[in-house]
Amino acid sequence: ACDLFRCRSCRAQFAEVLSKTSWASKEQQYFHTREEEYVHNLRCSLGIWQKITSEKLTMDDGLMMRTLADSPGGLELHIGMFMPTIMSQGDAEQQAKWLPPCLSLQIIGTYAQTELGHGTFVRGLETTATYDPATQEFIMHSPTLTSTKWWPGGMGKTATHAMVMARLILKGRDHGPHALVVQVGMRDQLLGFRHSVLFACLTVC
Repeated sequence: ACDLFRCRSCRAQFAEVLSKTSWASKEQQYFHTREEEYVHNLRCSLGIWQKITSEKLTMDDGLMMRTLADSPGGLELHIGMFMPTIMSQGDAEQQAKWLPPCLSLQIIGTYAQTELGHGTFVRGLETTATYDPATQEFIMHSPTLTSTKWWPGGMGKTATHAMVMARLILKGRDHGPHALVVQVGMRDQLLGFRHSVLFACLTVC
């Protein structure tokens, strides 16, 4: 097998594929408004995703097309962090619940770990998820300015769910950082989403 990113013939092949699509065109890139650029990039991401699923391409193939198209469109964290977390940390029941809507893009996820005062220092995260036995829900709380979730790509307009890293509190005991699936928005239409209040509706992974 060749190294996809070093093989000139592979790059040329995918460049040819992209050149025949309308969604990968860069002709108007420098003339787009901010909103037009967002819509264009999201269409490009969806086009690549549809090619991957319909033609049974690999994720490396998709990454190559994404690199060549150079159109960040809001699915990077869905593919690169949200789904892999479910696949690596979820049990069989959780994967059966979450992966099908992820793969069909019925839900689009982002990853919310970084806080204003804490990035890769995961042990220092301040956001808490306290389980309430009475309601069987988790209460999400960012108690300080430095615990503000920061830089969760795609959350502003695209994501419907977030993989939130928070300190799990059970019966007053801190069990350290855990990943929870939190609904942060509702699908409004194919391109663009209308958001509900952050953390208003919580679904536990």
